[in-house]
Amino acid sequence: REDLFYKVDKYKSASYYKSFLNKSRNVGSVQQNFLLKDNLTERDYKGLTDLMDYCRKERLKTLFVVIPQGEKSIDRAGKQNTTVSMLEENGFDVLDLRRYVNEIGLDAGTDFYNYQHMNINGAKKITDFLSEYLIGNYGFSDKRGDSAYTDWSVAVEDYNAYLKDNMKLK
Repeated sequence: REDLFYKVDKYKSASYYKSFLNKSRNVGSVQQNFLLKDNLTERDYKGLTDLMDYCRKERLKTLFVVIPQGEKSIDRAGKQNTTVSMLEENGFDVLDLRRYVNEIGLDAGTDFYNYQHMNINGAKKITDFLSEYLIGNYGFSDKRGDSAYTDWSVAVEDYNAYLKDNMKLK
């Protein structure tokens, strides 16, 4: 439904990524190198430390999430691992989904749009796993039917209708 993309596009230009819905690329395997470390650029280091300082100053309960990528994105693994270490050393919660590839049920042959991004099948699996994690570990509750979340409910209905009309989810 084009109206769904209009609604989404006005926020983040998501309509440019329509092909992520139905394109699959076999990425060989999911990158799971946890030992490799690489220095962050000065800009990345400053951005991360500024973000940690802000979260501490505002007393924000923060969960940082690492999303799995394909094996060819090994060049990013060292910086991801360094970032995870810095966050954990500073007392922040980190959910590294690279460690849960089997539990999530990710398939390197069908769940990626490219080496760095999930397609709709992979995104749905990540979303399902993450939502269960947040409910189980952070006390999130189901807001469906809550009148304060009507706009969200409408967006979800539009999204599900689009998927039903255009996709075969695995």
